[in-house]
Amino acid sequence: MARYIDAEKAMARIREERKVCYRGDINWGLAVAETFIYDMPTEDVAPVVHAHWIQVQNYSQYMCSACGGITIFEDGEYYCSNCGAKMDEEIKEEKGS
Repeated sequence: MARYIDAEKAMARIREERKVCYRGDINWGLAVAETFIYDMPTEDVAPVVHAHWIQVQNYSQYMCSACGGITIFEDGEYYCSNCGAKMDEEIKEEKGS
């Protein structure tokens, strides 16, 4: 199972302990850094859902392509207010027959 940590916090801890990590043997230093990273608390993350707005018949309303939720779109809304999907999905044009 994947574990997610804050890379900036991990690097800061390694920098703080730099003297502890060095004894002339690079493998020992890497083992210490690996322990620091392994012992770090995990972050609460969720996968990003990518979607796009679909204009509905009432031209001031849009539907989220991920959840189907309807919203009144205002320019600059980059996230669905219903499901939180990020509105950056590329819209693929269908080829006519």
